[in-house]
Order: sequence, then C-alpha cells, then structure tokens
Amino acid sequence: MDIVFGFGIFFFISFWTFLIYRIIVLKKMGDKALSLSTKEGLKSLLSIIGFIVILLSYTIIYIFNSLIEPSNVIFGYFWDIRNFNWIIYIGMIFSLIFLIIMWSAIITMGKSWRVGMDVNNSNKLITQGIFKISRNPIFLGLDGIVISLFIVQPNLIFLGFCLITIVSIHFQILREEEFLLNIFKEDYKNYFKETPRYILFI
Repeated sequence: MDIVFGFGIFFFISFWTFLIYRIIVLKKMGDKALSLSTKEGLKSLLSIIGFIVILLSYTIIYIFNSLIEPSNVIFGYFWDIRNFNWIIYIGMIFSLIFLIIMWSAIITMGKSWRVGMDVNNSNKLITQGIFKISRNPIFLGLDGIVISLFIVQPNLIFLGFCLITIVSIHFQILREEEFLLNIFKEDYKNYFKETPRYILFI
C-alpha cells in the first residue's frame, strides 16, 4: 500500500537520522554516545548489537512488506489492512506520538544520553521534563513504536518483533535500575518510589 510505504520511509528516515545526529553531536562535544567500556562489558556490547540488529531488521522488513501486495506477505496479515484503513491511521498516529516521546527524552538527557551504561559518565540523575512522568521514556517510546507499527503491519513477523523488543527492553530496564541504584543510592530510591517505570501505574 502506497500510504504504508510512504509513511514507513518518512518514519524510519526520521528515526535513524535523529539517532545518528545525536551520536555525532555528542562525539563532537567529546562524549561517547556508544558506551562499551562498562563493568558489564560484553553484556552491554551484545545487547547494543542485538538491539541495533532488531531495529535494522524491523526497518528492512517493514519497507519490503510495504512494497508487495498484502496477500503476498510472508505469514499474511491477521486482518485485511485494505478494509481497515482507520486502524492503519491509528497505528501511524501513535507511532509518531511515541517517536516524539523518545526524541523528547533523548533531548532532555542532553550529554547524559548514551547507548549502554557508563560509570564514568553517570554524574547526574535526570528527573526533569518527561522523566517526571516516566523513569524510562526512551524505552517507553520504543515499546510504543513497535506496537504501533505492528498495528500498521499486523502479521506474525511483526508480532514476533514486538514481543522480542518488549521483553528485551524490560530486562535492559531491570539491569539499568540496578546500575542506577548503585550509582545514585538514595536519590534513585526516592525517584523510583515517586515515578512509574513506564507510565501511570505500570
């Protein structure tokens, strides 16, 4: 479908351009956006590589599926997307909303944002802005994006991507919570009690 393909091109160009731009900006400022030299070393490296592979695969398969007839998509769709355009539009709108949430969180973190956990650059606990309503707005944004894009392309492959991404992100959050508790002690304990992990009561 043309609208699905056009939206996918716009969305993924925006997604990857922003991430690459932030990494370049941080590098010019003398910071490492990709933090691999952490105490967990290999675990951090593997999770970063795995996450990038998942996101790249998601991008490629989404665009490929958009170029072929719905009836030819591998495993097919759970419902006929040609007869449920309104569902597609809802998925597109929410994917953009969650993309904005992710961008907002990365911008709010400023120089503190990086991929991985870095003891040497963990001198500030970010609790302002969007971090007042969620302890993990970047991960909340990513979860929301994959769920929203599954609504746009509802087949078994994207359901699998959804589940893998959500579960992987949750375990990453648990690791980061332990890391932040060790670094910020009581400050993080208080923040943990006052602010939800994802949003509202979740």
